[in-house]
Amino acid sequence: MKNAWFGLLLLSFFVIALIVTVIHNPVSVRAPDSQTPGSQLLLPPQDEVPANPPLLLAAGSRAPGAIALAVAPPPSLEIESAVAQLAIDFELPGHDVSDLDRRIDVLAAGVSPREAAKLAQIAQSSAHSHNERFLATSLLAQQPAKFHAELEQIAKADSPLLSQQVAPHSLSEMQRHFEEANRVAALGALDTLNAKGKDEEQFFAELKASSKNPLIRKVAGMGYVGAQNGTALIQRYINAK
Repeated sequence: MKNAWFGLLLLSFFVIALIVTVIHNPVSVRAPDSQTPGSQLLLPPQDEVPANPPLLLAAGSRAPGAIALAVAPPPSLEIESAVAQLAIDFELPGHDVSDLDRRIDVLAAGVSPREAAKLAQIAQSSAHSHNERFLATSLLAQQPAKFHAELEQIAKADSPLLSQQVAPHSLSEMQRHFEEANRVAALGALDTLNAKGKDEEQFFAELKASSKNPLIRKVAGMGYVGAQNGTALIQRYINAK
């Protein structure tokens, strides 16, 4: 795929995470060109709290002698194992981005309703890594019309981190930023349905009224207005940042 959908989604996730960081720490945000060369695209291990945690994986080519990654996981590999393996492969030295893109496209295209329910569980589970959770949301986001119920579950899932006060630059703050960004990614996928005539107005209105998190309420409000006007306002907001 010449312009891989997942590459665009990862860029969108970077923008989402940057928006979240700007909202919470407007003075301390680095410009995008200050990312350390070779930094990872997805979030770092949860037990590490770098001063400026890298959010996105720099595009790179496979290192000489590296083993080529399969285009798709074996048919017998369950969805949870496939997501876990993809999350691991993202961190392999010299990983091949195009191979990973193809694997994700193939996996997303074949997601069944039962697997979609499992992906929604993974996306909301603190027992899974941030990489696994975001990958689960990403796979569902490729088919928002088919899996809008699962994306709604992710977007409205409650977490104490969304409403509690956290210390600046702490592990809790980094985790809260992820919780917000993962939900905004789900909302962004649902937002695309507004431009296709799929009415998500009631969902956005309810989330705007019920969420305890200011950012989620703000983004849900954009989705609500977009649903009324038939436009994807959340996507415009993300792309404009």
